[in-house]
Amino acid sequence: MELLKKQYDEKLAEKEELRVKAEQMEIKLERAGKLVSGLAGERDRWEISVQVGMVQGHLVIRWPGLKRGLLLLT
Repeated sequence: MELLKKQYDEKLAEKEELRVKAEQMEIKLERAGKLVSGLAGERDRWEISVQVGMVQGHLVIRWPGLKRGLLLLT
């Protein structure tokens, strides 16, 4: 009977540990979802404000925040 009580107590402790881990994981998943959602909004903003292209073999980035809104990279 003592062996069963010991096993029962161990299983209860394991169950509590798993419950705590599940709660922590749920919080992490919620935070990750918010982060991904925010980054998706940033991507949309960048796609609207930044234009990238090639001119005569050079990478051209048009960005309104830059001087004259144009950056030429070779």
